[in-house]
Amino acid sequence: MSAAGLGARLQAAYGFSARPSWSRELSRAVEEVCRRHGLDAGTLHGRLDAEPHLLDELAGLVTVGETYFYRHPSDIQHAVSIITALLAGRSAEEPCVVWSAGCASGEEPYTLAMELDRRLGAAAPARVRILATDVNSDALAKARAGIYSAWSFRGVGTELRERYFLPLQPNAWQVAPRLLERIAWHRSGLAQHAATMASGSVDVIFFRNVAIYLEADALAQLYRQFRRVMRPGGTLYVASADPFPPRELFTRVAAPGVAAFRPADDDARLPVAPPPSGPVPGAPPQRHDVKVPPPAPVTRVAATPAPDAPPPGGGVALALAEARRLADRGELAEALALVSRAALTDPLSADVALLCGQLHVATGELTEATSALRRAVYLAPGGMLHRYWYASALAAAGDRARARQMLLDVERQLAARGAAERVEDQQTTVEELADSARFLRESLS
Repeated sequence: MSAAGLGARLQAAYGFSARPSWSRELSRAVEEVCRRHGLDAGTLHGRLDAEPHLLDELAGLVTVGETYFYRHPSDIQHAVSIITALLAGRSAEEPCVVWSAGCASGEEPYTLAMELDRRLGAAAPARVRILATDVNSDALAKARAGIYSAWSFRGVGTELRERYFLPLQPNAWQVAPRLLERIAWHRSGLAQHAATMASGSVDVIFFRNVAIYLEADALAQLYRQFRRVMRPGGTLYVASADPFPPRELFTRVAAPGVAAFRPADDDARLPVAPPPSGPVPGAPPQRHDVKVPPPAPVTRVAATPAPDAPPPGGGVALALAEARRLADRGELAEALALVSRAALTDPLSADVALLCGQLHVATGELTEATSALRRAVYLAPGGMLHRYWYASALAAAGDRARARQMLLDVERQLAARGAAERVEDQQTTVEELADSARFLRESLS
């Protein structure tokens, strides 16, 4: 079966849309599934009908699972305020239900659990149910285990990690037992899972950075399902760069920096509980294309090269993509070694210097991090992502005054740009980066 034929099967089963990197991702997925099961490509294709779990594995491997704790913190804080307001009007026996739709390796639902614990304390487990679903079985296995490397903490600092995680080894932490028990995990496609849910059964849905990978018809059907399962007063969260839900189904909530929607025919006017006083316990941000202290954004998806074209930059770009995959698996030393070799090939690449600095931040090598990120800013003086990350490294290294000043400068420059415009990584939006910069700056006050 050709890559086009396999892609068509995945599109029909899961509603995926073809992406610029579609052919390469399919080839990698086929190679990995063949390796796991001791098959060749021809045998794999011949067994897809009789063994549909093989198609499920392929689907999981071509989905993008870029995530980290406290990604886009304004969404999380707004949602917890909505949940708090909903609970104020309910009996203790009527919990709120939150669905992380497309949870990847679990950082999003665990972040919700942490923020709910901060706001509700011991009452949170009984009063809020968190459901998390994804089609990627490998990602869900990691989520259930709750073990993460420093790469997943690029959105938080040491205080939060010490409060909610147990150290296992130098670069591994496990979610505290009280949070591990909070989340119900299910491996399922989103449309398939929504079809099993009762109407009016969910209060909050997180559907961020998933819609951009779905075909228009599949997405429209999924938004209809979200509307069906949502309770009055409920809220749907998407990423600012995602296609928004249709107006006949959802109305955007007037909340700065948050892409939140309520049912269009919902007359509920729920108050939003005020956020807790003081910054979220956490340190400088981080995000991905990588990030470290509090949350900063960086998503990864090739932007707009022609279908199946190699990414710009040839070998260096491929090396950076592979380094990010290694980092997502917690293999930071291997990722850093790969980036270091890329730096020898292209010493004037700001992207190489950026990723090198981000990885050094994740491994706690702050002198090396600030040096690499200073170089990234020098090579790309107008790069907002580069300046944000340099500020996060300065903050982590204790230079709070310079970090705050640089973050203010980043926020001012971003304010003149459109919220949905993308920054240098072609995935992080202006709104996301501004939110992360504000979050980090406030944590340094």
